[in-house]
This record gives sequence, C-alpha cells and structure tokens, in this order.
Amino acid sequence: MTTRIGRRRRNNQSTMMDHSSQHDFPDPHEPNIHFTLFHMLRIIHWEIIWILIGMIGFACLGAMPIIFNILMGELINSIFTALSKGGEYASQIQTLSVWMAIIAALACVTTSIGAIFMTWSFERVGVRFKTAYISSLLRQEIGFFDMKRTGQLMSWMTESMEQIQDSFSNKLGRATQFTVQVLLGIILAIVFAWKMALAMIAFAPVIAFIMFISAIASQKVTKRTLAISTRASGIANEVIGSMRTVRSMDAEEKEISRYEKTLESGKYIFLLKSITLGGPIGSQELSIWGILAFGMWWGGQLLLRGEIEFGNMFRVFTLLLMSVLGCSQIMATIPDLTRAIQSGKNIVKVIQRIPAMRSSGGIAPSKLIGHLEFKNVSFAYPTRPNTIVLKNFSLSIQPGQSVAFVGGSGSGKSTLIGLLEKFYEPLSGEILIDGKNITEIDPRWLHRNIGIVTQEPTLFATTIRDNICYAVRKSDQDPYPSDEEMINAAKIANAHEFISNLPDGYNTPLGEKGVSLSGGQKQRICIARAVIQNPSVLLLDEATSALDTNSESIVQDALNKLMKGRTCIVVAHRLSTIVDSDVICVLQKGELKETGRHDELLHIKDGHYAALVQKQLMKQSASVESIMDEEDGEVSEENDGPLVECVVEMNEMEENNHHHDAKHDQNASNDSLQPLNNGVKQNDNDE
Repeated sequence: MTTRIGRRRRNNQSTMMDHSSQHDFPDPHEPNIHFTLFHMLRIIHWEIIWILIGMIGFACLGAMPIIFNILMGELINSIFTALSKGGEYASQIQTLSVWMAIIAALACVTTSIGAIFMTWSFERVGVRFKTAYISSLLRQEIGFFDMKRTGQLMSWMTESMEQIQDSFSNKLGRATQFTVQVLLGIILAIVFAWKMALAMIAFAPVIAFIMFISAIASQKVTKRTLAISTRASGIANEVIGSMRTVRSMDAEEKEISRYEKTLESGKYIFLLKSITLGGPIGSQELSIWGILAFGMWWGGQLLLRGEIEFGNMFRVFTLLLMSVLGCSQIMATIPDLTRAIQSGKNIVKVIQRIPAMRSSGGIAPSKLIGHLEFKNVSFAYPTRPNTIVLKNFSLSIQPGQSVAFVGGSGSGKSTLIGLLEKFYEPLSGEILIDGKNITEIDPRWLHRNIGIVTQEPTLFATTIRDNICYAVRKSDQDPYPSDEEMINAAKIANAHEFISNLPDGYNTPLGEKGVSLSGGQKQRICIARAVIQNPSVLLLDEATSALDTNSESIVQDALNKLMKGRTCIVVAHRLSTIVDSDVICVLQKGELKETGRHDELLHIKDGHYAALVQKQLMKQSASVESIMDEEDGEVSEENDGPLVECVVEMNEMEENNHHHDAKHDQNASNDSLQPLNNGVKQNDNDE
C-alpha cells in the first residue's frame, strides 16, 4: 500500500512538472519585432564604432588576396613579355617577393586588429544585452512570469546570448572579409578583361538564387529548432533547480525521458534542417565549379583569338575563383548568423516589452496608516483571462486590525494577498490604501511599507547579514543597518541564538536558497527581514504551514511579536494559528461566507468556520492516535492545543444551539469588519 501511494505521489509530482514546462501562454503585451538587427543596433549604442573598426580590419584582410592576385598577374605578363623579347624578369620576381612580404605583414596586422576589436566589442555587447535583458525582466509585472517558463527565460539569457556573441564576433568578421573579397574580385575582373568576366558573371544569379533560398529556409528551420532547444534547456534548468524534489520522488529516469522526448520531438525538424542546409551546398558547389570550368574554356578561346593577354586571363580566372570561393564561405556563415539573429529576436522582445503595470512612479505618501479597502473588485489571472477568480469582492480593514482569511484551497485567499502586493491589477473595482487607489501609488513605496512572509522562505546565496538587510539595502552602496538593529530584529524573530552559534555568525554564507539551514531557521531569517523593514502592513501567507510542530511554535511566537501594532493580513490553513485574530473571514470559492471572532464563528449553526474546525479536528484525532505514548497511553504535549480546546467549545455550542439566534450572531459578527460585498472565484493554483 505504501509503495503504491508513494508511486502515485511521484507520478502526480512528475505530471505537474510536465504541465508546468510544456505549455506557454500567449502574451498580449509582447512586441512585434520585424527588423531584429535594427533593434539590436539600438541596444548596442557606441560599441558599433569598435565593431566597425573590427569590420574594417577584416575588410582589409579580404582585399589582401585580391592585391596579391593583381601582382601575380603583373608578374606573369612581365615574364611573357621578357620571354618573347629576350628581356630580364628576375628583378620583377624579387619585387614581387618584397610585395608579398608586405602583404603578409599587413594581413597579420589587419587580422589582429579585426579579431581584437570584434571580440572585445561583442564581449561589451554581451554585457550591454545581458544588463538590458535583466533590467527589463525585473521591470515586468508578475503576470509576465506566470506566462513564461523560468527555464526558457534563463536559456535566452545564457545560451542565446552566447550564440549572439560567438556568431557575430567570429562569423560577422569572416562574412565581411569574404564579402569584400567577392565584390572586389568581380569589379577588378571586369576591369582587366570584361569579356571573360561578364561571361562568367552571367551565371552568378544561379549562385545568388541558391544563397537566397538557403538563407530563407535556414531562417525558418532555425526558428523551429531553436524553440525546441530552448524548451529542452528550460526543462534542464527546471530539473536541476528542483533536484531535491526530483531525487525524493525517484523521478530521475522520468526527467531524463522527458528531456530526451523533447529533443526527439524535433528529429524531423533537424532532418529538414540538414536537408535545407546540406542540399544547397551541393548545388552551390556544382554551380561554382561549373562556372569556373566554363570560364577556363571561354578564356582559352579569347586567348587564342588574341583578345586577351595570358596574365589578364590568369588574373580574371583567379579573381573570380576567389569570388566564388568567397561566396562559398559566406554561405557557411549564413546558418550561424541566422541563428544569432533569431536568438537576438527573443531577447529583443523581452527588452522592448512594455510592462502591463508600471514598476515605479506614482503617489508616495509620507506615511502608511494601514486602512485597507476592497471595493467591488473583479480579477482574472493573465494565464486564464476568461476565468473570473474574484467577482465584485468588497471588504474594509481598519488600521491595526489582525484579519485572517481561511478557507479551502482555491477559495481566494492568496489572490487577495497578490492584489495587495500589487503583483496584479484588478479587472474592475478599486483597492484603496488609506483612501488612495492602489493603482496610483508608487509600487516601490508600497513594497517598502508592506512586509510579507510566505510559506516558502526565499533566501539568497549570500550572507545571513545580507539576507536580513535585503529589504532595506537597495544597492551595494547603501550602508548596512547597525548591528544593534539587525540583532534586535533577529531576536524578535527568535533567530539570534542559532545565528550566534554558527562559526561566522551573521557573516555565514548561505547556499542557494539557504540550503544549509532548516526550514524553521530559514523562516525565522525571513521574519527578521520583515522586522528590520518595519512595515506598517504585514502579510502572512501560510507562513507556518510547511513547518513541523516544534518549528511552528518558535516561528509563530516570532510572528506574534512581529504582528504587534501593525495591520496584519493572515492566510492560514492551520486554524490554530489565527484563533486570536481580531476578525476571521471565511472564504469559499471566492465568496465571503462569514466574518467574526473565533468564538463567535464557532456558535453559528451549520457555519462554514465551524465545519472547517470540525474537519481539522477529525484529522487531528487521527494523528493523536499515532503519537500516543506507548507506555502510559497519554497524548504527546506537542499536539495543537488551541484546536483541541475547540472540542469543548463546539460541544457546548451543540448543547446550547437552541438558545442562540444564528442569524443575529451572523449580523453581529459582520459589523466588526464591515464587508461591502461578496463574490470570488479563485483559480486552482491560487494557494
């Protein structure tokens, strides 16, 4: 039985990962990019000067073989003239040798200049692109990240950026070199022997057509192969980032298979890519050597007629040979440049995207009092725009009140937290903070004055000191809070003792996501972070639900200290954590069913809150049996005391129900919170 349940859990977990990584959602705010290179040049700015210098270096390199060819043709003409007239040609050979040495030196210098400037320039371009990319990402609204896979975004930042740097720094220089070689070769061939040159160039449209078809096909196929590669990279990033979950669920083989299937899904695309790239190469080579064969025959005919000198025939043939070989080299760079442009398009789309919600700017009041109000708020998540998860929801919360939202999964609790954090904007209605519409308030000011502690503690791979001070230090240049402030925050969070016992204390470096700490320790550091922020409004979203009993007790004590003197919104599944709240709001499928204090709600006949308590008591009674002391049959003291006490209250309630007017109690409890309206529908992923 245990094995079957464990296997089912692993399969469900893997299925969730499948769904999360295979589906993209349309982004209505994604910019439509047509001229990718133009947008890339706008981002490059002054680096274009150094890129042009590098391209000039490669252009000079492309001219070197053409110059050498001209000198060789001149030497051949001199030799033939000397042989026919009995003259001396040794001096011409010596002169040519000197010029060849000069050309070699120039080639060395120009190649070095081109390579140095191109490589350095595109390293700088990479820095500029990455900075612009991450800056744009951090300005986007939270809904953007709901629509995009994290692995995909990271793949664009790493693999796509490397593709751009490598392709442009190497291939762009070579493409410039061979383009100059082709054009200069054709022009000089016409100058030296136009009859022979034009006859050979007449076949050039064949090569141009092949290159055009190859470029178009390469662009379309590359777009599809890049999408598959990006999706596979996203899966790899996701799996590696969730390695503990994968290992604990015995899902390694499944993830390997998922990764392999993603790559295998593109096997026909990769075959098509091979055909579109390999096929034109064969046709191109046939065209090139066919043109050269015709040129040799036609040049011989002109030579026999006396219409061309042998030296010029040699010049034209070798010049056009270099030109067609240059075309071949240009063809070889097309796939890489196309891939780089396509990669750049994905990055430019993110950089040019205008956020649906502004990340800064607006009203910044001098103080946040803590009066929160929802007025007829309707809301739908960006990933499910046709599913209304809040509908005409209204609620008023007074300054300093501790208000708890309870209800089943999908009832709308975390959606309200997200709206107060301005992660999303409502479709209609208003959210007022101290009487001001939240849409008019500066988000940065709002987040400085609203603290949040979530179910999953988020720590960064830096020191404990940096993590505690994360919300108050906006840059590395900002000073740290004093040690006294930091230690006081840690003491309030019940974290100072365990931090002091670490070898490096507050300077202890944490691993990725604080992997070196326990769940309770990580949560206490997050609480200390909220304490030192000193927010006027505190949001607690399932802050203790993932902890064991001992850790929960310590963390809950720290939260109780933090909640004093602030407007607090608490979302909880464990009802024992909210029994002392000023007001408890019971939500069901987005509707506000009941409001009141704990004892008031328990006495509502057939009430939703009482049903939730009864349900948790039934679960708890099962767990109580499992922790009975085997020696004397006593219940462990680690049980959830507040909920156990509810048993007595509920029994008394049942005995005295006929003495209470349930409707009167409901109205009395409603007066304490002044709800203005009801109605929510929450999506399944809300919690």
